[in-house]
Amino acid sequence: MRTFVISLAAFVMAFSPALAAGNKCCDVSTWNDICDIGDYDLDIEDETICLYPDGRHRDEIRITAEHRLYIKGQEVDLDDEQRELIKEIYIMAIDLEGRAKEIALEGAGIGAAGAAMGIQAVAGIFKLASVDYDSEDLEREMEYNAEKLEARAEELEELADKLEDDVQALETRLDRLEGEFPEIGDL
Repeated sequence: MRTFVISLAAFVMAFSPALAAGNKCCDVSTWNDICDIGDYDLDIEDETICLYPDGRHRDEIRITAEHRLYIKGQEVDLDDEQRELIKEIYIMAIDLEGRAKEIALEGAGIGAAGAAMGIQAVAGIFKLASVDYDSEDLEREMEYNAEKLEARAEELEELADKLEDDVQALETRLDRLEGEFPEIGDL
């Protein structure tokens, strides 16, 4: 039984950083700076969406909070349908950024909880020296904590899957944007 507990502690300590790092949505690399959405690098600066086709930062597309579109610094006149598309892209990008940050924070929290669980398992080994505490007690504690952590990880995975679906919906709108404005395809 002690071998099981020591093995469990080693597993949890090794696995927890991977759990925190492994919860990425789609091709979103980071929301702190620039992330990849389909064929674009996306950045949000002062409530303005900045899109860079294929990572070429000289070819900037900007969408402002007022739902104005700028391609290479020049404002583009929009009809009502185009303005609605720009508005959808803007709202989706802002929403995705916030949700991605929440998921990243929760993933880090799960990783920290996993590391704490590993430390708790190691500390539990010392509690085994006590007359009132045996390996079955430690195993029950660890299983209970592992189940709670696994439930949090499953919830996070569901959120990440939903985020990935929404990222794909944003990619679809960005494809429509290219179709509406041929000059974007020329960038």
